[in-house]
Amino acid sequence: MVLILKLRHKVQQWLHLRLVRALSHMALPRRSSSFCAVAIISGLAFSVAAHAEVLGEPRWLAPWVETSLRYSEPRNGEFQLAGARFGGRWEGALDLSSRFSNRIEAQVSIGTRSLIARPTRYAPLSGDERGSDPALVDAFAGLEGDWGHFRIGLVPVLFGLEEGDESARDWVRPLVMRQGILAARDLGFFYQVDAGGFESSWLVHNGEAGDDRDREMWATARTEYKIRSTRGQLRVGLSGQAGRTAVSSTHPTGTTATATELDADKSSRIRYGGFHIRSEWEIGEGERGTAAGRRLAVEFESIAGEIQQDVLTRRSRMARFDLTYEPLNRTALLLRYDAMDPDTQASADLVQEMTFGAQFYLLRGDFKRAFRLLFLGTKEMLEGRSIDQHRFELAFRFSPEN
Repeated sequence: MVLILKLRHKVQQWLHLRLVRALSHMALPRRSSSFCAVAIISGLAFSVAAHAEVLGEPRWLAPWVETSLRYSEPRNGEFQLAGARFGGRWEGALDLSSRFSNRIEAQVSIGTRSLIARPTRYAPLSGDERGSDPALVDAFAGLEGDWGHFRIGLVPVLFGLEEGDESARDWVRPLVMRQGILAARDLGFFYQVDAGGFESSWLVHNGEAGDDRDREMWATARTEYKIRSTRGQLRVGLSGQAGRTAVSSTHPTGTTATATELDADKSSRIRYGGFHIRSEWEIGEGERGTAAGRRLAVEFESIAGEIQQDVLTRRSRMARFDLTYEPLNRTALLLRYDAMDPDTQASADLVQEMTFGAQFYLLRGDFKRAFRLLFLGTKEMLEGRSIDQHRFELAFRFSPEN
């Protein structure tokens, strides 16, 4: 095997030298700038391939599937596919010198459009767009080293406690996500760096989580401080997001305006800022995910937003509190309070939800969190409405990554 690797390396060097000599004696046309660029890039890529050792192999991503039965008053029941995803991933080690050792990655996955969570401020991509329609969910390449982690392509949007990865979520999405205020994924350039207990990430993206109609740029940032121990962790962080919209994206010709937080027929400047804290402890014996491990987790998240259109300014407020407790080895309970005020100066628009949830792990051991049954009962209180609405949901979730 060693002899084969050495022979392959010698052949790559010989081909590289032949290519360089051929390019050096080639008379390139003055107007063929694209040909020059392709030749130079090809030579550089071949040079890197000849002198770098790339180790790694592709693997399948674990599938993620969630389907549910939802019933809300008075008589509104339906089965729905909350989301599904499946794809592939490749990771490898890239050694360019003895001083630096980097990791390269690439990931592509297909899933339902609901996993992208395109903000409702934008007009639909098509007239019959549905959350269960198939779409490209992940498509990015990345490079990670001592200086940070880069990704470019269709990447998760990290804001608050939302990670963009459904397999990392214990319960259902919060109200701010279900109302279509924040996107879960978008096209852009991502950079993340951590030092000690601090971790910071920045994302420059389109904002539309789909086709870029308005050519406006958005920026999202998150900074966290993490304390970890053998039996728990604490996360405290700040998030921010800012961008612009144009009528070409909120209400283009031939579409129906669906914006819920702004006037779709006017351009806008939008800013959101958030604070979050999450504390989680292991209770009982054993590590998380084993037969004896149980958890107690507390989450709090607060988000404030501001939208400017012409001379008008519209401010919004959102808050969520979650308490998760595992009283038994294969059972988890949830108490959630979730509130959202889309316009603090308007009346009769405050939405509050009180949710009780029960989660049952149907498998044992290391795979106990892979297949789960969730029951959720929610009381929705809308300001100005005399009768509260009740909603019940029974969901099945399969995700071996847990």
